[in-house]
Amino acid sequence: MRNSKSILLSFIFLITMTSVGYSAISSDDNGGKKKCYSEQIKMKLQDVDMSEIKESLTVMMKFTINDQNELLVLSTDTPQLDKVIKYKLNYLELEHHELKSEKIYVLPLTFEGA
Repeated sequence: MRNSKSILLSFIFLITMTSVGYSAISSDDNGGKKKCYSEQIKMKLQDVDMSEIKESLTVMMKFTINDQNELLVLSTDTPQLDKVIKYKLNYLELEHHELKSEKIYVLPLTFEGA
């Protein structure tokens, strides 16, 4: 039961996660599809256990991109999820993004509770 609840919450999270002005999937020059950074973040966070979240929770995540196109989480505003978000996302190598290195970005991550 707990596992199915976690899967459901993860699925709801994937649906409700917001981005900062980019679509989740964008077209490349050849007409194909490529994953934007927000979609890559969603994929990486989809297996986070959210069973203890009872209501909707939005976490503001500050991050930057280094010269190797790796995401570095600088901080979050929710101590209970700070470590797990940093563990899952730090040094995630992003592909096909339009972010500038060494600039600080803020991304709201919305988690839906049970």
